[in-house]
Amino acid sequence: MASKKQICAACGFTGLGSPQRSSSGGASHEICPSCGFEPGYTDDDQDISPEQWGTEWRASGSKWFSKSIPAPRKKSAPKAAVEKSVRPTKKVRARSVKKRNR
Repeated sequence: MASKKQICAACGFTGLGSPQRSSSGGASHEICPSCGFEPGYTDDDQDISPEQWGTEWRASGSKWFSKSIPAPRKKSAPKAAVEKSVRPTKKVRARSVKKRNR
């Protein structure tokens, strides 16, 4: 039976090998290869929440963190996270509507 992939609480990457927190609250310390978030260090020791880490990671260009694990061809992020991060601005929508009407 294949093991269930776990989701990073900071960036939504679905390729982690273990849950970031156990049922008792202990951290896995598995570093996300996508964004570099490490439960137990980033949140507990540096006092940066997964949400804050993810927001800053996306704002800085969402660059693949790991040097030893290659980035997947298509990033595995939950659909809601992808839709939220690529929502076009009103200006972009207005331009695309004008192009279609020509």
